[in-house]
Amino acid sequence: MRNLLALFYYLLAVVGCSSGHVTDIRSEADGRDIVHGKIVLNAGVAKFECLASATGQCQFALFDPSCTDPTATCDKPPERFALAQGTSREIVGLAAGFRPCVSADGTAARPDCAH
Repeated sequence: MRNLLALFYYLLAVVGCSSGHVTDIRSEADGRDIVHGKIVLNAGVAKFECLASATGQCQFALFDPSCTDPTATCDKPPERFALAQGTSREIVGLAAGFRPCVSADGTAARPDCAH
């Protein structure tokens, strides 16, 4: 079913039914990327990309939109996954308003992306 929805959303995007939204997440130290990820939302499909990482991987954490207090630990654990540098992953059907965090070492523990 998820693949069928992805195909449907892809077809809508191809015919121009959605303009999409891009979020660029970057952390730098001394002018070098520690982690650089990009998220493209288009017609219900979220594409996550790992552009650069000091460890060779981008660790993504996707927090539920009901986790509104960025300083508290949320009752709903985030969906977590890792991408190797230069790779991407598409996910269909994420809750609208999810809060993304990306790190090189997977330490994001709260919706404000703090450790």
